[in-house]
Amino acid sequence: WSLAAGGVITRSIVGVPDDAYKVERDFDEGTIFSNVGYLYDSDFSTTLHNKAASDYTTQEKRHLYLKNKDVAPDIFHFNFGGYSGRFVFGADGVPRLYSEQDLEITYSKTQSTLEAFEPHATGYPIRGAITSFTITTPKGISYVFSVPEASLNYSDVDKDRYNRPNTPECDPQIGFAYTPRGGNYDGDIAYTAWYLSKIISPHGEAYNVVDFSYAEEFVANHNITSQKYSIGLVGESGRAGSSASTLNLVFKKRLSQIDWPYGSVRFIAQQDRNDLYYNSEIPTNLHAKALSQISIRGNTEDVLKTYAFQYGNFAKTVLPCTETAAWIQSHRARLRLESITEKNGELALPPYLFSYNE
Repeated sequence: WSLAAGGVITRSIVGVPDDAYKVERDFDEGTIFSNVGYLYDSDFSTTLHNKAASDYTTQEKRHLYLKNKDVAPDIFHFNFGGYSGRFVFGADGVPRLYSEQDLEITYSKTQSTLEAFEPHATGYPIRGAITSFTITTPKGISYVFSVPEASLNYSDVDKDRYNRPNTPECDPQIGFAYTPRGGNYDGDIAYTAWYLSKIISPHGEAYNVVDFSYAEEFVANHNITSQKYSIGLVGESGRAGSSASTLNLVFKKRLSQIDWPYGSVRFIAQQDRNDLYYNSEIPTNLHAKALSQISIRGNTEDVLKTYAFQYGNFAKTVLPCTETAAWIQSHRARLRLESITEKNGELALPPYLFSYNE
């Protein structure tokens, strides 16, 4: 079973995001360095590629170490309407397709500062960001991708003292679990995806436009990368430990509705995701939901057909303890699809039922 609706352009960031643009002062050198992506300074990359690494100047090495300059373009991937492929930006700022496809790709960006939603802190701007792409096919149909999705990676090392339990899987001792404080952000917030927002007929927006609407969600994934624990010779008072972890924050977009002149499809998400953890600082309206129903409607809002989805959870593994942190319990939950029921008007067909080996 699969569900494919709409389309998306994603990117793999190579070095600095191509559309990054900010200025920072280096107080040691008394110089202002521009942390700029490939779109704003492709000459730096060209200069380095034309010389041996042993010939790099001290300033060029410093730029590479601090990621003040970008040395390679990001790789963009697209998938929509039967088309898929990859492209990068050339030194002239024009998108270049990896394979020969008769597609025209244009984009828009801004020089202003965009503030991405960040529930735990403020002041992490996206500057000079690409805000939308438009891809036009050989038939003149335009696909507009103007709903961006931002993400941020965060690393944290907690060096607080603690007495490690005999069963560390019950309490891994992550510092500031799911709360990015006291650590380091691995790069700035960046747009990593652009979702399909509109399909425009060759005859223009007055004819047969398809619109895509999205809901906002926030998803955080916290993973332990290492743990260390030591016991001093002086006994209990000498116990100490530390843990290192990474936190990936994604400000997601979830498809909620598709509209066209003769009808619509609604993707109704109502069930809470108990396999995802949210602390009290995340607004409840941003909690991710599981898809509960797909409703297909005519141009008079009459419901033509619905598909209802029912979920459960796989059985949790047994831990050798009775009390664990709430976020640990969420990690141990795994959502599974249990039934799909198709309904035409008042007539409901027998549901498809799914069973699993555990």
